[in-house]
Amino acid sequence: MKKILRLVMAAALVLTLTGCGPGPEEPDPPETQDPPDEPTPPTYQTVEDAEQLPGDIQVFIPALKEHRGYHVFGPAEYENGDDVVILIFAGEKPTGGYDLNVEDVEIRDDTLRIVVEEIEPREGDHVIQVLTYPMIAVQLDQECQQYEVVNTEGVVLEPFPPGMMPDIREEAGIYQGLQDSSSLEILVNDQPMALRFLEHHSAFDDLLNFGDEVTFHYYQNEHGQNILVDIKVK
Repeated sequence: MKKILRLVMAAALVLTLTGCGPGPEEPDPPETQDPPDEPTPPTYQTVEDAEQLPGDIQVFIPALKEHRGYHVFGPAEYENGDDVVILIFAGEKPTGGYDLNVEDVEIRDDTLRIVVEEIEPREGDHVIQVLTYPMIAVQLDQECQQYEVVNTEGVVLEPFPPGMMPDIREEAGIYQGLQDSSSLEILVNDQPMALRFLEHHSAFDDLLNFGDEVTFHYYQNEHGQNILVDIKVK
């Protein structure tokens, strides 16, 4: 009887020791990872007056304004300091009352996304009856890998292809006067150069006089015509 009692007590002792022993090791809790950094919102300003843009960007506006889309002018190609300038065009419109307004600028996955509102005149609005060319510029303090422009309806505005960007040239000469209502002549290196202009510049004869020394920018269109961009007296 004592032997049985000793066996029972020994078994109880083993069970007690087993119950107090260390159990299976639990895995370490997973390390918490910091959430990814939110992209820094870009600092930007909108520019509606083309004359407030750098001069070497202004000269492209006459060649691009008839088309709908956008172009990115980076600091490496143009004298913008460290800024990026994005010109956005709505294309040629039949009357006044059309406009562009920037609604949002944000960075998504290394893509700078600009949302614009394309404004149209309402029925009954009294608007000027001439062709207009709505444009707005967004000036940024940083470059991005990619750019995207959409309107508030979700329609994408396409970037201008490289072939659309004109080769803007600068020259100097002596003003000879208007040839007709859409062209003028300048003597360049003793050779007459005819230049067409895209808008009506009947005021040229009031602003310029025969024999004035002038500097001007121009480009050649797909027909080989010289298209005047701007002109000023030296």
